[in-house]
Amino acid sequence: MQVKMRVNVSAEAFYHVLVQSAMDEIKQVTGRTVDEARLTKGMTYRKKSAGRSIKVKIGKLVPNRKYTAIFVTVFSRLTFTYAFEPIDDRSCTITYTQDYLGPGSMDEREAAKQVRKTIRDAEKRIRKKQSGK
Repeated sequence: MQVKMRVNVSAEAFYHVLVQSAMDEIKQVTGRTVDEARLTKGMTYRKKSAGRSIKVKIGKLVPNRKYTAIFVTVFSRLTFTYAFEPIDDRSCTITYTQDYLGPGSMDEREAAKQVRKTIRDAEKRIRKKQSGK
């Protein structure tokens, strides 16, 4: 599945939100503090969701250009990538790609709808923070 959207925030700001979210989750589930410089490709941690253990692996990271993460359970593997194309210093195009391997299939229309909502919500939070409100 792929979703491509233009957002009115910089690639740098959106990338930073994703990285900060990963660092916050690592702190929450492991108790370890990881700074952005130590968040690197291949880093792994485990978390629980809906009673299942999920191995999270950080994939390719290219500052302000690409963020990839892989979620692995006993039954499935989900890889997602955010790729950023700066338009100017206040906007960018985000291409979100998701690959699912496992039993059954995902409802791609519903998943795409949720991804669009997630991206728009993040855009609103970034803009609100930037405006100081």
